[in-house]
Amino acid sequence: MQQAHLERQLSERSDQRRALGSLPDRRTAGRWWDWLQKSSLLFEFHLRARCAELGRAADFGAFWRRVFESMGLVQAMTLLDQELNIP
Repeated sequence: MQQAHLERQLSERSDQRRALGSLPDRRTAGRWWDWLQKSSLLFEFHLRARCAELGRAADFGAFWRRVFESMGLVQAMTLLDQELNIP
């Protein structure tokens, strides 16, 4: 669910058509988005060091789309958790 929302944010899709209960509260989703943006440089550094193909992404959006397509958020956070303390 978290990855799906973050992917939607990256592609700037509207949440207006969401079904009740199918997505998290806006405040929760906003916290996820803020957390990813604040932590992105550190996360990118460690993920690029482990996965060379991620080094080709030019910006924040391109990087995270590539992460979601290649390994998904869960696997990325698992890799990061080996290097960092991920909440």
